[in-house]
Amino acid sequence: MSLFKQPALGESEEPYVFLSGVIQTRYSVCQFNIDSEEGQISSQVILITEFEGKKLVAFPFGVWHRNLQRRVLPSQCLAKPVLVEVQACRPEALDEPLEELYIKLSYGLAI
Repeated sequence: MSLFKQPALGESEEPYVFLSGVIQTRYSVCQFNIDSEEGQISSQVILITEFEGKKLVAFPFGVWHRNLQRRVLPSQCLAKPVLVEVQACRPEALDEPLEELYIKLSYGLAI
């Protein structure tokens, strides 16, 4: 069973990056917890939006990897995962992208 906890970083009225057709520049980074065979696994996660009743989420690249041996989260956590590169920003200035600094994220539908 998975669980999204309240913000691990930052504060915002809305947890989603994309809401009602508008990109939010003040969004929360949440904590995602799941019980696995190895015990409880935690990771930061960004809630992007809701899509067809499911949450579209983004995990740090190191947490979700297409190679099973390098993956931290169990494969049943994320449907239709995609690797993307996005421009980085500081946690205290989410609306100010850092020039020429990109990070990798894996996003998909949380199951």
